[in-house]
Amino acid sequence: MRVMTVVLGAVGLATLACGGGQMALTPQDQEVVFTAHDLLRTHPSLAIDPSKETWALAKSLGAWELDYEYEDLENAGTPLMVVTQITVDTDPSEAKLTYSAVKIGAAIGFAGGVERVQRDDLLTWGDQDECMVLLNEVGLEVGNYCLLRDGRTTMMWAVVGAVFTEPDEVTETLRPRLEKLAAYDPEAITR
Repeated sequence: MRVMTVVLGAVGLATLACGGGQMALTPQDQEVVFTAHDLLRTHPSLAIDPSKETWALAKSLGAWELDYEYEDLENAGTPLMVVTQITVDTDPSEAKLTYSAVKIGAAIGFAGGVERVQRDDLLTWGDQDECMVLLNEVGLEVGNYCLLRDGRTTMMWAVVGAVFTEPDEVTETLRPRLEKLAAYDPEAITR
C-alpha cells in the first residue's frame, strides 16, 4: 500500500503543472493507452474491474494530455495500480521538456521510500527511454515504472501489483500500444 501511495505521489508531482479543459475521449485515444486489461497478456490471474478505471483527456497550451488510472486495493488480495500518462506536445523540443519534468517529478515523488532499480534492458522506444523495477520497503519487486519519448510524444506508465522482469514480457504487453502511439495525433481526431 505504501508503494502505491508513493507512486501516485510521484505521478502527481510529475504532472502538477498540467491543466486545461477536459475533452471527450474517442476510441482512437483509448487504443494508445496501456491499461490494466493489457496486464492480462502476461498476468492472466488478475481480476480487472472496469469500474476502477478513470480516464481524462485535456488540451493546454497546445499540448494534449491523456491520462489513465486503475486503482483496486482489493484485487484478489493483491492491490493493483496502473497509471499511464501520454503527452503530445507541439514539437520535439517541448516534448524533451515534458520528459525532463516528468522525470524530475517522479524522482522527487519516489524519494519517499520506493527503491528503483534501473532496467533499461526491459524496453527501448523512440528518442529517450528509461525503465525501472520498483521494490517495496523490504526489497520485494512490486512493479515497474517507464518513461518514454518519441518525437513530440511522451509516455509514462507505472504498475504496482504486477511486475515485469523480462524484456519479452514488456514487449508482449506494451508493444501493441506503442505501435499505435507512434501514429497517434490527437489533433487529427474528429471529436
